Amino acid sequence: MSVIESYTSFIENYDRAQLALNVCRDSSSFNKFVEQQIRDHRGKLSLNDLLIQPVQRIPRYELLIKDFVQSTDFSHPDYQLLLKAQSQIHLLAQQIDQVHKQQANSSLRIVEQMIEHRTDVCSILFLRSLFPVSFLVSRSKSLFDSN
Repeated sequence: MSVIESYTSFIENYDRAQLALNVCRDSSSFNKFVEQQIRDHRGKLSLNDLLIQPVQRIPRYELLIKDFVQSTDFSHPDYQLLLKAQSQIHLLAQQIDQVHKQQANSSLRIVEQMIEHRTDVCSILFLRSLFPVSFLVSRSKSLFDSN
């Protein structure tokens, strides 16, 4: 699996992971587990903080390489390599951002359809926890188009 495929997959499933965590927080055994982990790992990142790390990593790398380019003399042997790295990481960041925007637009379309068709919010949240948004959007379009 390529880097872009990995990040794309992670971003597509990030909202589902957040929703799953929220559902799990209703479980006393899950809460006990989380509390134990917090006690055992004081001062460490929370589960939510850990989940957001991959989402933030590529933009952070892009800024770091940009700083390297600005701090490197154009006659330095690594300057051209840094420019190439900057360009490639920028393209990767754009691709990931595009996936994130598509994911957000899909979520917005589902909410619009829920409002338009007065769909039960709990049913949608449950379905969304089980299936990727793209699957639900394609299925809901075919259902609504047939009515």
